[in-house]
Formats: sequence, C-alpha cells, structure tokens
Amino acid sequence: MITATIPASAEAEMAPGLKAAMLGAKWSPEKEIDPFSGLEFKVKLDNAFEIRGRRTGGVLVARKEAGEEFTPDEPLFLIFPSERSSVPPIEEFARVELNSSERFKNLKLTGEHAIKVKDLNAYEITAEADVEIGEDVPAQPVRIYLLAVRTPNKDMVLEGFVSPAKWDEYLPAFPAMAVSYEVTN
Repeated sequence: MITATIPASAEAEMAPGLKAAMLGAKWSPEKEIDPFSGLEFKVKLDNAFEIRGRRTGGVLVARKEAGEEFTPDEPLFLIFPSERSSVPPIEEFARVELNSSERFKNLKLTGEHAIKVKDLNAYEITAEADVEIGEDVPAQPVRIYLLAVRTPNKDMVLEGFVSPAKWDEYLPAFPAMAVSYEVTN
C-alpha cells in the first residue's frame, strides 16, 4: 500500500503531481534487494549464509537454515566498523578488538598474521575462547576467526565464531567471506 498526506491548503497545488507519482510507482516481488544497500561495504556471502540482522554500519550473518536461538554449534559472522577514534597499527587494533569483546572468556590466540584484502592492509587472527550465552547456561567453547581491515574511512572488523566441533566445517566460509570484503563508498 502506498499512501501520502498533504495539508488541505496545498491540495490543489500538490495533489495532481502526488497522485501521478503514486500511480506511477512500480514494485515487483521478483526484484532482488541488495542486502548491503546503504552500507559502505559488501562481501560475497557463502551460499549457506544470509544476513540475519543489521547493526550500525554492519551486519550479522548466520546460516540460512539456523534457528533464531544462538548456540555455539551455529556459526555467526559479524561485520562492523570500529568505534575507536585512534588508529593504532593494524595488528594492535585486531588484538584489541578481539580482547574487547565481553562475550569471550579465557581467550587464547592460536594464529595471527598480516594479509592484504584487495590492496587494503588487514590482520587475521584465530583464537579459542569460552562464550557466555545466558545467565543460567555454562560458558561454551568456541573458535574465533577475526579479520581487521584498514579502509580509507574506518577500520572494519569481520568476526566469525563457532564450536570446536563445527570449526572444520565452517572455517573455510569465514575467511572466504572476509577476503571478499570490498569498500563501496
């Protein structure tokens, strides 16, 4: 449904143009909406994943077949801009971002190195931790993939995590999506 409201005093002047605009509107249920529309980036999503939510300047990506409740066996992938105003070296930024997450406890780095993502400086970290998923639920072990990317406008974080039991199954999707990162603005 398309509706419009105008002041009664402007009806004579605005109604004909407004009516023509409303009657000329076209919509197609087959039209594919760009899930990254309005964001300053895009990534190529693995076929098993979809955007499940947005956060300021970023997205939450989950498996298409995943339920609504979070469990460590379901991989989650977050892409978001840093809120930090300082610009430390990219490796320091990546470590600080990983350690700043309140949801990860007993964090242990398992690998890290600098890489390039489409000519952008980036830093990749893998880690192990426990994640708290609820007050009455004991912390669960997860493995973490984090890629920090330095873009011309801001630093970005691409972070995926899943249980150790599912790590080998989903690890290839995390860096594949991460290294497809592309600045669009």
